[in-house]
Amino acid sequence: MQSEPPKVSIILPSYNYGTYLGTAIDSILSQTFQSFEILAVDDGSCDNSPEILERFQNQNPGRIRVLRHPDGAHRGITETYKLGLAACRGSYAAFLESDDFWHPRNLEVKVAVLDAQPQVGFVYSGYRPFGDPRGSLYWRLYALSNHLSTPRNIPFDLFKTLLVRNPVASFSHFVARINLMRQIPGSRGMEKNFDWWNLAHLSAVSRAYYLPESLCSWRIHKKSAWYGPSGLRTLAGLLNFLEQLYASLALQEGRFEQNVIRRHLHKTSATLESIKRMLSRRDFGELSVLALKRPVSSSRFAVHLLLKKLLFS
Repeated sequence: MQSEPPKVSIILPSYNYGTYLGTAIDSILSQTFQSFEILAVDDGSCDNSPEILERFQNQNPGRIRVLRHPDGAHRGITETYKLGLAACRGSYAAFLESDDFWHPRNLEVKVAVLDAQPQVGFVYSGYRPFGDPRGSLYWRLYALSNHLSTPRNIPFDLFKTLLVRNPVASFSHFVARINLMRQIPGSRGMEKNFDWWNLAHLSAVSRAYYLPESLCSWRIHKKSAWYGPSGLRTLAGLLNFLEQLYASLALQEGRFEQNVIRRHLHKTSATLESIKRMLSRRDFGELSVLALKRPVSSSRFAVHLLLKKLLFS
């Protein structure tokens, strides 16, 4: 039993990934940094996940706690993470999807950054996609693109970037301060983008820190959230998410310390409204003009759509 609160609380959501669950937990237990607790939250699994979690909990008393929703039902990613976060006893929150696994030094190097940099709200690292060849190739290229355009090993402002894309890519890749995580407002219908939702709110009130080392192995398979091509329905869902995100961030403006954050938010919100209006009218001419005014971001998004179409058609 741990005699004092751990430095890191690790939230491990579990839903019918019994095949991978043991590998994920073993990678946590093998960390070089050992001041942690594991909050394994089972989201109503109907495979052998509950038995696996119970076995690990019995083998590691005080280190692993298994949590379930009060009704034992499947409640989704958002409610599962909320349940885990409410039970955290540490200063920092780390997250590991149950089909991924960590490099042994993952916690050690990220905790060291948070300890040394009080202005940093979250630290994230590079990652190694593996599994499905097409999905892995796409995310390797996505990671390379973000790697080349991101400051490394220094605190920096990620807010503007997170208004249009999520370079962190997964919950498994970052560690954040729990006091900031608990101030983030709730969301609805954000299952596929819940990590992005949290990161955008964190970046509005704190600095990010990027470690280029690949510290997480990210399993890509057909059940992964963003597997497959992106069509008009995907785009509509993304625009809906961004609209809700901007509305939520606007309500948090009283917490913003920099006027530049307000300007980024208002400018991007106005652009989003223009895009939605043009799409509703199917005014692709005007949409093209808007794209020409923002060649870098427009080109990046066009390449994203084309690459997905080529890989998954």
